[in-house]
Amino acid sequence: MFKTTNYFILLCLAILFWSCATQGTLTGGDEDEDPPVLEIEKSTPNFQTNFSPSKFELFFDEFIEVKNTIKEVGISPPLNGIPKISSKGKKLVFEFPEEEVLKEDVTYTINFGDAIKDYHEGNILKNFKFVFATGDKIDSLSISGTVKDAYSSEPIEDALVMLYDMPSDTLVYTERPLYYAKTDKTGNFSISNIKQAQFTIYAITDDNLNYKWDQ
Repeated sequence: MFKTTNYFILLCLAILFWSCATQGTLTGGDEDEDPPVLEIEKSTPNFQTNFSPSKFELFFDEFIEVKNTIKEVGISPPLNGIPKISSKGKKLVFEFPEEEVLKEDVTYTINFGDAIKDYHEGNILKNFKFVFATGDKIDSLSISGTVKDAYSSEPIEDALVMLYDMPSDTLVYTERPLYYAKTDKTGNFSISNIKQAQFTIYAITDDNLNYKWDQ
């Protein structure tokens, strides 16, 4: 009778454990949909004044990659040379061209567009900007608008909108602009951190990326 009772108890426990167990599939948790976040305390400080860097470094909270920098990264005022932009692990390094001489008393805006994304899921950190001034203040004016085709009134994507602080009809052929931005898919553009002055504005398509109108 003792053995029979034990067998009965064991059988009840087995049924109890089986009924509590459920089958499922391991999912690894929710999919990461958040873009990388800048770790401010580790990175080169943004919005510095009297800053003439040879490079700056940005650290993020996860592994990143940087792609299509020539197309995505906009630097205003434009540089004469091509910067080196690289990433390793969670760090992004922006190195200015060795012979580059930055303009005096000007605010530089480096817009990374869609270039920065997390390594595993590809979530994009959209339009992250690094801003610094070579003078003692950060310029704060801005301008925005829309570029449309004069004949069809359709918005023009990737048009180059350029600002010159000197009045001349020939500047667009001979000189790089002081500030510039590219239009998005809807033809909209925005240029920020502009100094207080009078400007001449042009909008062109710049297929060879030389910031000039050369047809």
